Amino acid sequence: MNRAWLMTLALMTASACVGSMSNKARSGADGGTPSCAVNANDEIRLRLEPSCVSCHGAGSSRPFFATLSAFETLLAYAPSMVKPGNPDGSPLILMLEGRGTGAYRQMPLNGEPFADLNPQLAADVRAWVQSLNASSRPVRANRGAAVTRRLSADEIINAMSVALGFEPTSGVPPLLPTSGTSPLSPDSPRTINYLDGSRRDVYSVLGGPSYLEQRRAETEWSPTSLIALSQVAQGACAQALQSNKLIILRFVTLEDRLPAAEAKVKENIAYLYERFLQSPPTAEDVSAFYERVYVPAEPVSTRVAWVQVCAALFRDPLFVSF
Repeated sequence: MNRAWLMTLALMTASACVGSMSNKARSGADGGTPSCAVNANDEIRLRLEPSCVSCHGAGSSRPFFATLSAFETLLAYAPSMVKPGNPDGSPLILMLEGRGTGAYRQMPLNGEPFADLNPQLAADVRAWVQSLNASSRPVRANRGAAVTRRLSADEIINAMSVALGFEPTSGVPPLLPTSGTSPLSPDSPRTINYLDGSRRDVYSVLGGPSYLEQRRAETEWSPTSLIALSQVAQGACAQALQSNKLIILRFVTLEDRLPAAEAKVKENIAYLYERFLQSPPTAEDVSAFYERVYVPAEPVSTRVAWVQVCAALFRDPLFVSF
């Protein structure tokens, strides 16, 4: 029996497993080890999936459970969600246990925290984080790789809101304030004020659908939606800098100026890059944002410079594509 045939047999067996098993079988009849998990990360993903996929599946603003790759890249090895070997320092664990300190204090958002609903699985997730090895994280994202699609207008708004630390009830980046009006599409942020014509127009030029005008959601970035994205990103970043400087300025202040503050500025750019793009930057990545965005804008003011860095990250292909 040759090596190639063995590999083919293994692939056929795996495919048959995935294609035939029920959700109950995938996650284990009692919430235990899934029958077709390919590694420890996949085991946890498949066990959490029944509870989490409705809000975090493919097409959501944070599609943690779309694929194993998405789970590992966006959640398991994302410093903003999981600190390998440190469960009590991991926002994921804190939210599952109802002790979150960011925009979301618990998961699920309503009712009892996940740990109260499923204590055994919550304990297993905690043990998984404790045993997680940061050195085994997947290869960083590649802008040149093919992407599935652009983020929708709704996903862009939601993703900006999360990245900038806006509370879910406060409305999202400055274009769309709180309103009780029903959304235009099922996954639209509930706080969009669709009765405000100018704000509805902004949503439209971002590529959002309109059932009233019989217009589908934009599936590709156009010159119009890219211009709108730039304007919305700058406004959102300026609002975040005004309302909560620590979200944007973690390692630097507005009083720190070049050339003395070069090291601090680069450290802060690296922090923002990883917060927004969920991928650790290389030295070249940091230098590119520093030299092409921050340095040219700082003579105007440090405030303008940081707004420009923030907005440039929101326009990055790694942010606007899934």
